Amino acid sequence: MRLWALLTAPGYAAQSRVRTGRWAVVESYLDPTPPDAAAQVERALRRAAQACGVTEAQLDALGEPPLRVRVMAPSAIQEIGEKAGLLVPGGVGVHALYYPQARLVLTRDFDAGILTHELTHYLQDQVLHLPRAQWERGATAAERA
Repeated sequence: MRLWALLTAPGYAAQSRVRTGRWAVVESYLDPTPPDAAAQVERALRRAAQACGVTEAQLDALGEPPLRVRVMAPSAIQEIGEKAGLLVPGGVGVHALYYPQARLVLTRDFDAGILTHELTHYLQDQVLHLPRAQWERGATAAERA
């Protein structure tokens, strides 16, 4: 399936809208994209940081390239995850993932719990430098906090 076709799934636009915040660039294909999209991501990032014991100074120190959050159709997330070797081919039901090599979170929408979970993975990778085997427990706890 072609990625363009996946991006234009119902509820998603062919063109993205970009919003920039203090720590993240948000590229949203969601239609409509909330005007406060960057603020929503940054609230979830602060929540994840608090759960992980990460300070704003540590977030500021991450520098360039900035975290990118891309909101897109779940089928497109699945395809990108498979191509990157992050997901098992043919899987179903993926709503979000963190792509470490690209400092990229892919998510279907702006759900605060899902964003917090994936942004916790970002912090576990970029700030805390935890082994990937330890990520899920902390991210699930942050999501529920």
